Amino acid sequence: YGAVPTAVSANVSKRIVLRLSDENAYGMLGAPKDVLSERSAPGRAIVDGVETQIASMGGTVNVAEQSTAMDAFAAELRARGAVDAPGIGALPTELSPADLPDRVDGQPVIGIADDELGPTGFEPIGTFVVAGPPRSGKTTALRALVRAVERAEPATEFFHIGGRRAVLRDDRVWAGTASSIDDVRALAKQLAPIVAAEAVEGAQNRMVIVVENVTEFGDTDAERPLKELMQAITRSDHLLIGEGDVSLMAGGYGLIGELKAGRRGIVLKPETYDGEAIFKVPFPRVQRHEFPEGRGIFVENGRAVTVQLPLVP
Repeated sequence: YGAVPTAVSANVSKRIVLRLSDENAYGMLGAPKDVLSERSAPGRAIVDGVETQIASMGGTVNVAEQSTAMDAFAAELRARGAVDAPGIGALPTELSPADLPDRVDGQPVIGIADDELGPTGFEPIGTFVVAGPPRSGKTTALRALVRAVERAEPATEFFHIGGRRAVLRDDRVWAGTASSIDDVRALAKQLAPIVAAEAVEGAQNRMVIVVENVTEFGDTDAERPLKELMQAITRSDHLLIGEGDVSLMAGGYGLIGELKAGRRGIVLKPETYDGEAIFKVPFPRVQRHEFPEGRGIFVENGRAVTVQLPLVP
């Protein structure tokens, strides 16, 4: 009984309780414990509080004969016009950008979501968090997000901020880059007034600013200009994507607090408590080993959904 998730069992009204090894378990299922025993015949069950004998296919206890009888019954139903039930889908473990459309409802496509097993979009404005433990695919996720916006809006300008170990600096031709503290400070001061002005006058083209390892710039001379840039981004139609280790993203003040203010982003290989710590949105009970590369929990507008991102080399 405990193997069935609560979200599933809560939506199933009919319960067929067969013989259990522990008589105390009957009470957990709302069934009397004095009806079935170890001497009960195979197939004896409690249905709606009534002792019931469940029939077996072919009237035999031989599993092979039951399987043959079931196949014959299925063939007879198809001959009468019955339609096979569709299979239960699952998120892909690998996904290519070519498998996704350029837009969904006019928005860039972040990946395949598990609620409808179809492409899902994200709003490319404000601040966006990409977090995860080491080797969780954060760099690949940044590439996927940049590629998604570029496919949806080819006129977008992309800027890059990252320390000397930043991986994406040479990944593409950027409209502007900065790595040293002084350069980051200067670029942030240059972009903030442009973003603020366009928030009032209306932007011609969207700007996307990618910040690798955003926590690296906390408590430096670049922190204040970056915070001012994030504040301007929040009030505009531009996008700033900040990436960092999930263990350093729990803080609510300073640069990280400003980045998290939009409560939007994705956590790769998440733990259950990451949702509350980063977005103040509860995550379902999960374990990191259940998430292959490129899979995470995406949060937008207070809603969390598991998403498989494309793997962009």
